[in-house]
Amino acid sequence: MKNNRIIHRLLAFIIDLFIVIVIIIISGVAFSLASIESENMPLIMILVMYLSFCSKDMFKGQSIGKRVLNIRVANMQSGKNATFFQCFIRNLTVLIWPIEVFMILRNPERRLGDYVVGTKIEYIEKRVGFYLSTVKTRMNPSSIPFNRAYAFCIDLVLVLILCFPFFAFILAVWPGDTSELKAVSQIALLLSLFIFGLLMLRDCPNGQSPGKRVVGLRVVITETRQIPSISRLMLRNLPIVLIPIDFILVQLQFLHRTKIQRVGDRIADTDVILEKDFLLGK
Repeated sequence: MKNNRIIHRLLAFIIDLFIVIVIIIISGVAFSLASIESENMPLIMILVMYLSFCSKDMFKGQSIGKRVLNIRVANMQSGKNATFFQCFIRNLTVLIWPIEVFMILRNPERRLGDYVVGTKIEYIEKRVGFYLSTVKTRMNPSSIPFNRAYAFCIDLVLVLILCFPFFAFILAVWPGDTSELKAVSQIALLLSLFIFGLLMLRDCPNGQSPGKRVVGLRVVITETRQIPSISRLMLRNLPIVLIPIDFILVQLQFLHRTKIQRVGDRIADTDVILEKDFLLGK
């Protein structure tokens, strides 16, 4: 139970981190389009990121990540949703994240910020669950789309993190003025290809991306239940550009209680199963 709650909080944090990174990117693009230049721009971006983190739980004690994972910040005494002021002060301690991580590993319900403002983390029980939760379901948990979505979110955040040094490298070696429209378009194309390549290779070589490893999933060949070859794993991830179609397809299959396969799985003849089932040879 304790490990499951730690993983819940980790996944919620990763989702929130992804959203904050998107906010930073949008802010940077907005400043660029407005031709706002300043020597303190990196400091401004860090401040925007910090304030975004501090404000993330402002709606009824839930950030987007916590809402997805059915977690909320509650007042320790009354049990009601924490106030905006409590959530904001609680998140100020994100600057000393190593200490916060250590405290969460010891007690998933309270970290240093919670002790400061008198709050705790509550895990909300809901009918719809996934295999990390305590909710029992007759379906094979690996067929429920939520945990696959969480795995993809983890992978996407890691890919975006890797984009920063790659982007810095491009700017450092780029010949000419990077502010010209043609240069911006070419750099954007290179970044897109870099992201696409990482997403294609994320399940190589053993059928587990970092996200799938955290959530406990693995890609296998449908008939043999063996680990696919690298070429088959790349073929499976080739239609990654069809994410909207994949999302709709997975939801329809889930609602009709049929075997869930996205477009790439159908092309490469693969399935996503629980890691424990793979180890047991199921």
